[in-house]
Amino acid sequence: MHSQQKEIWCMLIEKAYAKAYGGYLALEAGNSHEAFADLLGFPAHIFKITGENTERLWEMLSVYCSSGSPMALSTPGDFKQVEAKLGMEEGEARKKTGLIPRHAFSVLHAKEYKGYIEK
Repeated sequence: MHSQQKEIWCMLIEKAYAKAYGGYLALEAGNSHEAFADLLGFPAHIFKITGENTERLWEMLSVYCSSGSPMALSTPGDFKQVEAKLGMEEGEARKKTGLIPRHAFSVLHAKEYKGYIEK
């Protein structure tokens, strides 16, 4: 559902979904794949990113985006391991990426940038 007009349907769906689970507190730190399965009625998949499967991730993002499938990505609860692995100072990953730890993000589009996919 896409609209240029101001609509409240998404807030109503969120409220009904929370009510079905016993309130908003029951939704805290939920998983996007569970909401997709509940609200859209088809199976959702989890794909954990590792250093070895980034090309497979890109393939999946490309296929699902071109088919119009809803997608979400989430960040780990703590960036310390990522920062240590990349030799970054504490807090540097959030500043450089703009991503928030332990948060889900909707994927609206996936596009290769200048032919570059990090391995």
